Amino acid sequence: MSTPPRPFPFTLTAEQQSGLWLVVDDAEPMRSINSAVLRRLGVTRVATATNGHEALQILNSQTVVMVLSDWSMPGMNGLELLRAMRSDEQLRNIPFLLITSEVERELIVEAINSGVSELLVKPYTTGMLIERIFRATRWQFQPKQQTAATASAPLTEPASSHRRSTILVVDDEPGQIGLLINLLKESYRVQVATSGESALRICHSDTPPDMVLLDIMLPGLSGFDVAVQLRQHPSTETMPILFITGVTDVEARRQALALGAVDFINKPLEPHDLLARIRNFMGYVELHRCLQADYDEMLANRKLRYELELLTSHDLKIPIAGMIGIIQELAESTNLSGPQKAQLQLVEETAITVLGMASIDQELYKIETGTFELDVQPVDLKQVLTRLAAIASRSFSAKTLSVTFAVAREDRTSWLAQGNTMLCYALFQALVRNACEASPQGGTVLIQLNGASELVVTITNKGVVPPRFRSSFFENRMQQTPKPNRGIGAYTAKRLVEAQGGTITMDTNDSSNTTLLTVILRGHSGMVNSPPSTTSDSAITPPS
Repeated sequence: MSTPPRPFPFTLTAEQQSGLWLVVDDAEPMRSINSAVLRRLGVTRVATATNGHEALQILNSQTVVMVLSDWSMPGMNGLELLRAMRSDEQLRNIPFLLITSEVERELIVEAINSGVSELLVKPYTTGMLIERIFRATRWQFQPKQQTAATASAPLTEPASSHRRSTILVVDDEPGQIGLLINLLKESYRVQVATSGESALRICHSDTPPDMVLLDIMLPGLSGFDVAVQLRQHPSTETMPILFITGVTDVEARRQALALGAVDFINKPLEPHDLLARIRNFMGYVELHRCLQADYDEMLANRKLRYELELLTSHDLKIPIAGMIGIIQELAESTNLSGPQKAQLQLVEETAITVLGMASIDQELYKIETGTFELDVQPVDLKQVLTRLAAIASRSFSAKTLSVTFAVAREDRTSWLAQGNTMLCYALFQALVRNACEASPQGGTVLIQLNGASELVVTITNKGVVPPRFRSSFFENRMQQTPKPNRGIGAYTAKRLVEAQGGTITMDTNDSSNTTLLTVILRGHSGMVNSPPSTTSDSAITPPS
């Protein structure tokens, strides 16, 4: 008598059941099996695609409830599809379940940072797939709208829970079955199947074995037929198969290994040798079993980290904004001396800088995941750079640096850029600070502002970037050991500039021993442009 399927831990809403779901996999059996699972959940409309390009065509033409995608596919793989969706305003909020046999931790981190909703490691059972579907239905793109507990609470026993591994013995000879049971029962749970059909039913159940010891000569389906079907199902695609057989010809061994068998052992058995081989393979099985729990923890930690960042930045913003308001009211008082007002202005600028830093983590996350939307503001670059130059002069007074700011034309009526005020503060504060840190004692840092329809900011300092770092100056070097108190680096600065539609370059001049950073931002549409002067009086000369 067959065991009735276990009840599902949840039910989809009527809207989810009637909506279109998308299954993406280059293997037809996997598409069919995952589509069948969705239909068991009541889903009436399932579309399929063989790669990311086909998937995007469907996504751009129809409304999709959720995407279930394999990672490894020709053309556009699952990770590339995920990134494309998260960078598209119309698609970014669709839950994305990524199915993978990937074991490189760095690639999994990429998927998590790209905004994956859930990860499912092959091999997986129907129950595991259903659990991840449920968790993905509760996913929302903005982490601040969900709690870490909601995003990661397991519904079933964790994949890494300690349990004895299960081995399925598939053989129709009673003597051979008894020998294997007695050999394995002390260390493993042992299941038995006497035909290929019964072996497949056990392997494709909600509790598949961890390894199969498979004879070739079986009634009905042969061992080779069983192996073919095992490799076409997600719960057994990577399951270790060890052939134990009386067939001794070389062609049979080749066929077994071509079907993905991990070993081919001839009867009669040598018990100690067989146990040693099984232990070796089961070590791999245990390691693979732990991957799902490891990836779940990584995904939950990423969501929890961002949740905490949001809470921290929110808790900082409100009191800092209030403090800035009080400072501005005090600065308007008429009974303050000039030095007192200057000190208040310095405190105000420092508070504004801290406020920008409290916002920057959120914005960087959006930029990296392709969800950043520029809230276009007129940014007065002259005012920003004047204040930052004054702050840098005070901050690096111990180095006796000369930090100066100059504009191409003092009679120009406006220096408004099209960008975001907080991003500009964070960006230029980091660039000016880094230039000051790189400058020698008593050096000069010159900040220049020029341009017409585009505004050009240059920051020049003594000292050059070492030759080995020049070509990769703006590359992401997150894996390197960070230097303390460096704050925003060159890679992040580049991302902040590009998010505002601008460009940034770095040039070094060995003969003059100077480094020049150039940032170009678009001028704001409401700005008043005066034609640039061609007289020598307007030229600004870099420090020599």
